[in-house]
This record gives sequence, structure tokens and C-alpha cells, in this order.
Amino acid sequence: MKPKGKRHHTTTLLSFLFIALIIMILLPSAGLADYGLLKEIIIHYNKEALEKSLQDDSYRGEEGILRMRPEIAESLGMIVLMDPDYLEAKQLFEKAEDSLKKAKEILVITEKDKTTEEYAQIVADLVLQYKKDLVTAQEKLKTYHSRLNLNPQLDERLNDEISEKVMTLILEQSFQKIDYGFRDALAYFFNICQGVENETEPLTTENVRFVNSVYNAFTEQASEQVLKTFILGQGNNHSKQDESHEHDWKRALCEEASPFLQTLDEAFQKYGRQIYEMDPLIFVALIRQESNFNPDAISYVGAAGLTQIMPKTAKSMGMQKVHMPDYLEDAESLLRREQKIRQEAIRTLLRINEENKLQNAKQSIILMRMSLVLGKKRKRLYDKYRNELLALRADSRLQPSEAIEYGLKYFARLMKNQEGDISLALASYNAGPSRISTYNGIPPFEETVTFRNKVLRYYRAYLERTKDPIKTTQNRYP
Repeated sequence: MKPKGKRHHTTTLLSFLFIALIIMILLPSAGLADYGLLKEIIIHYNKEALEKSLQDDSYRGEEGILRMRPEIAESLGMIVLMDPDYLEAKQLFEKAEDSLKKAKEILVITEKDKTTEEYAQIVADLVLQYKKDLVTAQEKLKTYHSRLNLNPQLDERLNDEISEKVMTLILEQSFQKIDYGFRDALAYFFNICQGVENETEPLTTENVRFVNSVYNAFTEQASEQVLKTFILGQGNNHSKQDESHEHDWKRALCEEASPFLQTLDEAFQKYGRQIYEMDPLIFVALIRQESNFNPDAISYVGAAGLTQIMPKTAKSMGMQKVHMPDYLEDAESLLRREQKIRQEAIRTLLRINEENKLQNAKQSIILMRMSLVLGKKRKRLYDKYRNELLALRADSRLQPSEAIEYGLKYFARLMKNQEGDISLALASYNAGPSRISTYNGIPPFEETVTFRNKVLRYYRAYLERTKDPIKTTQNRYP
């Protein structure tokens, strides 16, 4: 059957695959054999994810070992089936998401243009429309999926031989395009398969679960010989270069960190090697992201100084002067309550049906307004805390020497605990070490993923300044 529908990113993706094909022709065949295990792991992940999506109604037309939607596969040159059921379902999903988005936007409206009851009616109508369109779309996709299974010859996504060749091409392109890290190459692969154009920061909250799962399985199952062919992100070899490396990292900083150069140097001499050997530029990049080298930087939740250490963390590490007034506990409690009530507001919104529509819609609005009130109270307390920190100037975290010393000790311990895995150490620094265990990798939090991406971006920029070819070819980027 002739494919129907729009082509998405066709020119860009086809050009990527053409380049990858040329690379495959030019490279020795032995180099490509390393993708064998990786493909097996991805195929296993995709099959399980596809089965799960069919059970929990998150299926959106993805098929085959690539778990790819038809319009994306078509853009890569594959023959696919996009029948009226699929095309109508796609439009209904878009319409449903738009309705839900509008309902959520109304929840945070604080103006009194309408009564709560009037807002509740609008919210209820939007959510009911969302659910109606969602159910209709899911039914159409079930029909579409059944039709594909009855006629697999109509869609090359169901041809494993063809799909595996496409997978190899995309993997090759991903590792050539993203030459600084295994995780980012996996994220880039995922993005191509999902039709997402995001080359600058390929790792996102949408693909991090896939990346964690595939990365963990591959590093556990692959032989040492195979692992050596990939850049896995173990950062324990940076400080084992010759003595000229000491001068390289200092030269790379230019003016932005010059006021703290001596303090940084002394801290690395004292603690960097004692706890865990790492490239100083990793830690400097972390400081840049945390505070942009502003020793008076204070976050919206009370993290302070160059390395943005939280009050409780500072106390636990032994910092002597940490400003912790009683109301700081109140601010933390308000933040937790604010988040909990906001989540309950959304859950209540999604429980709306014909029988309880006005009651639940009104309750959802009330809950969201409660969270907004708590948010304002929380902000006032943290603003008060910030002003006191800057006025008293007695907190050790605002002293550059102590911020760097304790920040380095903390990060070096995280690097040691994560066995030199820079991505996991950075994620631990941002989200807390326990979250790494909970999610078996980088937590799928927007703030954490963004933090990791930006620190590594700064790190790569610093390395470019060193102009040392050795440091740009080592396995150093996670």
C-alpha cells in the first residue's frame, strides 16, 4: 500500500543516514560488529516497551524492533502503512492534549473574571472532551495495530531484517555525530527514532529512562574488549596526565574564574587527589553552572555560594558557620506541601467524569489555588533567608575558600562512589545520591538532566581551550 501522510524531518534524517551509510562502507567491518550486543539490548527494550504501551494505552502507533511511528519510518525511506484510523487517531491525540493543557492552565488562573463554579464548568468540559478524544483515538489505534499484525507485509517496520539494517545505520550515525559520550549517543539514537531534532543537548527527560536501561545492560554484558571501543564516561584518568596538565586546566579558565584560581589550586592539591583523582575542569564547570562564579549566589531553596551547598548538607559535612533559622524548616515544609497539593490537584483533575465533573473540577481548582498560596509563603521565607544571608555574611558557604573546599570534597566523594562516572556524579550532586539508586541511573528530572548537560557543555568548552589532543581523545565524556 502506498504510504500516506506528511513527511517529518525527511531531508535532515535522510542526509544523516546517507552519511552513516558512507561511513559504514569506509570503516572496517570489524568495527561494526561491536553494535551486535547493543542492538540486541535495544531490541529487547523496545519489545518490552511496545508490549507495555499496548497494555497501558500509551501506544501511539510505534511498531517493530525500532518502536518507531510510521511517519518517522517513512521519513527514513521505509514503506509503512498510515491508514485513516492512524491519521485520525493522531489528530485526536493532539486535540486531546490541547484540551488537557487548557484545563491545566485554567487551574492556575487567579483573576476573578469568573466565579469558581464557572471556571469549574470550563475545566470539566475540557477534561471530558480530553477523555472522549483519548478513548476514541486509542480505539482507532487498536484497530490499526490489529490490521498491521494481520498484514505485516504492508509495513517494513515489521520486517526485522530491514529494521535491523536501519537500526545499524542510525547507531552508526549517532556515535559518529555524538563522539563525546555513550549516553548522549544513545539519546541521539532515541531522538532520531522518535523524530526529535535535538542535537545540542540530546539527553532529555523523555529519553533518559531508555538511556539508563540500555547503558546499564550494555556495560554489564559487554566484554572488556568491546567496552574499550566506546566512550563510557569514566573520569578517573584525567589527573594522571603529565605535569603540564596542571597548567592546562588553569590556562583554560581565562578570566571567569581568575579570582579563585589560587583557592582552586590549593583545594585540588589537598583534596582532589586525596579523595578521588579527576580533571579539575569538571569541578570548575560545575561551579560555573551552579553560581557562574558568583560567591554570593543563593538559590530559591537556600543553596548558597560558589558550589551551591544546601544548609543541611553543609552541616553534615562539618561546615562551622551555617545560617539555619527556625523558619527555614517552615519554608522546606511549605515547599513539600505545595508540591504535594499541586500533584493532588492534577490527580483530581484527571479523575473527572460525568458523575463528579463539577465537584472534582472545583476541588482541583481549590487545591491548585492552595498550592499557589503556599508557594507565595514559601517564596517570602526563602527571600527573607536570602536577605539575611547577604546581610549577616557569617555563613561559611559565602566564603569562596570554604565553598570550594567543601564543594570539592563532596563532589570528589560522589565521583568515588560512582566509580568515576561523571554523569552519575553530577546527577548525585544535583538530585541527591539516593535518587541514583532509585532510578538506577540519571533521574528523569528536568532540573537534573539540564544540570548534567550544561556542566558537560562547559567542560567540553574548557577542554577545547587546552588545545591538547591527548585530552580530546581519552574516554572522558559520559
